[in-house]
Parts: sequence; structure tokens; C-alpha cells
Amino acid sequence: MRIDHTAFFNAYRDAYGRLSQSTNAGIELLGGHMEKDTEITDLRWAAYMLATVKHECANTWLPITEKGAKNYFDKYETGTPIGKRLGNTEAGDGWKFRGRGYVQITGRANYEKMTKALDLSPEENLVNDPEQALRPAIAYRIMSVGMRKGLFTGKKLSDYINANGCDYKSARQIINGLDQWELIKGYAETLESVLRSAIVPDGSPTSDAFDGNALNQENLKLIDAMSPGALYLVKSLLMECARDQRNTWLRLHDAAPAGHVVQYDVVRGDPQLVVRIANALGFKSVTASTLEVRSE
Repeated sequence: MRIDHTAFFNAYRDAYGRLSQSTNAGIELLGGHMEKDTEITDLRWAAYMLATVKHECANTWLPITEKGAKNYFDKYETGTPIGKRLGNTEAGDGWKFRGRGYVQITGRANYEKMTKALDLSPEENLVNDPEQALRPAIAYRIMSVGMRKGLFTGKKLSDYINANGCDYKSARQIINGLDQWELIKGYAETLESVLRSAIVPDGSPTSDAFDGNALNQENLKLIDAMSPGALYLVKSLLMECARDQRNTWLRLHDAAPAGHVVQYDVVRGDPQLVVRIANALGFKSVTASTLEVRSE
């Protein structure tokens, strides 16, 4: 399934209002995994998956950890009714295997099940390292396989969304009974409309062809007159953000000649990555929109 990203975000903003940079980046990341998922053959499946993430991740669009003080998870401990149901067998399992990801997998048994279902490597083993479930690529695979194959509750997408119809109400049973079904059904209906407005037929070009190298050439022209030290650091930041699998791109603006400050927007990628890299490179100050370099 190919999506025109510009059309998608225009329609999404029309439906839900302005997006923060982190929300924009979260949707881009999740959507990128979904576009590459050859098992998602029905646009309505994609709409319901997106609606589920919008709800389960409290509109952050990023994998999250179940909230609560450590003693809150005592109810999941081995020997408790919930703990037994979740397959928790060792002291501390309640806290260790609390909910994580796009769909909040919980309990030792589920972490074991998804490790096997995804054929994860020893380094990615969810039982040995539950935090792996927060990695977007793994969190997406957990959601996709779990919702398609019914690994969470025994109910799967094709039970409710198929050639015979679409039941967004009952589809909530794939994750959690009928909890908040009306809210999620509303999200799914809206997101289905958003996706339909942005779907790209096979063989058609998108309107948002992206050329990161051209963008960085524009950035370099803009900062060429900055102080030498600032120019060097900002160029380093652009290169570090773009390399390998980071795929994070900035659009710079308002750079004063011989200055040490430049404003930026994250066009694609992870805003938090920009902050981390800038701090590692030694920028004097970094915010969500401003980069400041120390004076020479």
C-alpha cells in the first residue's frame, strides 16, 4: 500500500488539527513500517491499526510503557489471578513484563509468545530484554502479527474486517474486549477516510517525492555565511542526522551572517534524535526549533 504523505498529513490535520513535530515524526515512522508490510492488504485494516495506536499510545504515536508506580504492578505478580493468566512465574515479573509497545503487550507468556512468533534474534529476545518491545520496528511487528493472527486475544482483523463487511465496534476484541470501542471506531472511520484520500494507485507517482540531498544543499547555502565554528557544527549535525538508518532531515532558516544561531524544522525523522546528536556534538543550546553554537 503506497500513501502520498503530503495528502495524508493534509487530511489528518483537517480532521485533528495541527501536529507537533514529535507527533508528525511518530506517524511518519509508523506509517513507513506499515507501507512496507506486504501482509496489510486491506486499507481498513490499516485504518483500524492506526486507530488502535492513536488510542493505546495516548495520541503520541510512539511505543510507550504502561504507567504506574512499581507497586501498582503487584497485581500482575506470580501467584495472583492476573499474574497466573499472564504467565508470570518469577518474583518481579509483574513489573518486568508490564505493558510496552504500540499495543501494550503484558506478561511473561506474551513476551515469550511474540519472541517466537517474530523469530527474534538473541539480542532482540523480549524475555531477556523487555525494552526491545519499545523499538518502533519491533513494536510494529508485534502489532501487525498479533492483530492479523489473533495472538493477543484469539480474535484477528479478518474476523471483523473482510469482504463481507467492516465491524469496527467488534474489532476492539482483537485487543481488549469492547473497552473504548466507540472512541476507537470513530478514529478508524476518520482514518479510513484520510487513507482513502491519500492512497496512491500502483504505478502512479506521489506528490511528495523527497530529495534529502537537495534539501541539504539548500541548507548549506543558507548557513554558508555563519561563523566558521557554527558552520562546521551545523554541517556535522546535518550529516549525522541523515546517515545510515537515521533518515532524519532538517530545514534550516533564519541564520544570521557571522552568527551562531539558526532555526530549524524537522521535515522527516526523529526530533529527539536531533537534540541528542546536537548535544553530543557540543552545541551550546538545543531546543525543538533552535540550534545555538558556542562563540569561538
